[in-house]
Amino acid sequence: MRQHNLKGLINSPILKSTIGASGIYIFRIATQAATLILLGKLLGTENFALFAAISASAVILGGLSTLGMNVLLLGETSKNHDNREEVLSYALPATLISGGSLLIFFLYLVVQVFEYSSENLLAILSIGIAEIILYPIILLIAAAHQATERINLSQFLVSLPIFLRLAGITYIWSVGHSEPLSFFFSIYSLVAIITLVTAKFIGIGSYPPISKWRFPRKQEIRSTSGFMFTNFLSLSTNELDKALAVKLIPTNEAGLYSVGTRIIGALVLPVAAMIVSALPKLFRQSAGNQKLIAGIFYVALIYGLLSVIFVAATAKAIQQIMGSEYAGLKEALFYMSVITPGLILRITAGNILMTKGMTLHRLLYEFGGTMLMCILFLALSGPLGLIGLTLGLAVSEWMMGLIGWGIIYLNHKNNLASRLPSL
Repeated sequence: MRQHNLKGLINSPILKSTIGASGIYIFRIATQAATLILLGKLLGTENFALFAAISASAVILGGLSTLGMNVLLLGETSKNHDNREEVLSYALPATLISGGSLLIFFLYLVVQVFEYSSENLLAILSIGIAEIILYPIILLIAAAHQATERINLSQFLVSLPIFLRLAGITYIWSVGHSEPLSFFFSIYSLVAIITLVTAKFIGIGSYPPISKWRFPRKQEIRSTSGFMFTNFLSLSTNELDKALAVKLIPTNEAGLYSVGTRIIGALVLPVAAMIVSALPKLFRQSAGNQKLIAGIFYVALIYGLLSVIFVAATAKAIQQIMGSEYAGLKEALFYMSVITPGLILRITAGNILMTKGMTLHRLLYEFGGTMLMCILFLALSGPLGLIGLTLGLAVSEWMMGLIGWGIIYLNHKNNLASRLPSL
């Protein structure tokens, strides 16, 4: 049965899309690795921890900007391509309005909580505008491409800012800028604008003119609220730990933690390519894809377990590449390797539940997992430091991944039982 599920996935069109997207993802992994190495060496552990905290906060707030309408756009356009322009007519203005409000909160957070110098407020404004307003618009455009199964184009748009930021870091490295962190933040908006211009030239067709923009109706807001909170919680689970690390453990340890978790996050990208390729089909046929879902589970589990071995085996080499300032990274990565399978299971289960219309289930267990992570961080950071945060993240990721797939399994059993004839 398992061989049949895997064979079905291998022979399906999903594999072709996955291979195409994987080419972009492989380039993306290489780019992220180069970015991580250059930025880590450029900033040092303490400044890298500050960068991770500020950028994580911007990403989390950016997840709220679209109000979940990027997922609605993906789902509605996957079912009927004619729905694209209608959803965009209220998704674009809603993103701009909510993003502008969240930007004000972000500026307050960075200056007051993270105590970033107010003299460099323009740099913070740049990353805020990019992550909270411009990138969410890019995500809407990418979702429209993804819904029409132009997966490679969608992932190109999402990945382009990463490639451009690497170019910016390379420039900073070559000229030896005196304020590398502030200058790096400053280029974020430029990168986002270049990506938006590129998206316009390789566009999805006509965009709704401003004259047709409107506020979303109450029913439309209600239909996206679950997606919005799910996006927020998912991003919080991915990024909140880095923001908390700066406040809970010494900054040099927080820097090691942030580098290590970003390496772990990069390993998830090949599985992300698979799930991204499968989403349009899962949205269209949410009730008839049990073989595909089973295949995704086995691939995710096997890949996750192999990732543990890979991280543990390469930890020493990674520390040598990062340099003497990152002493202790090898041990940190060794412990962090156990996070990977749980993280992969959480991401795949969450996306499948979303396509089944079970957003509330995902919302509840990801909220519980995020709260558990925060509690464990507070309890373990004092006595165990970096290892305590790693343990807290591992427990919460595994818990969410297993609960998510448990819900999918129970849902499948209930569906089978409902089809049996009554006696």
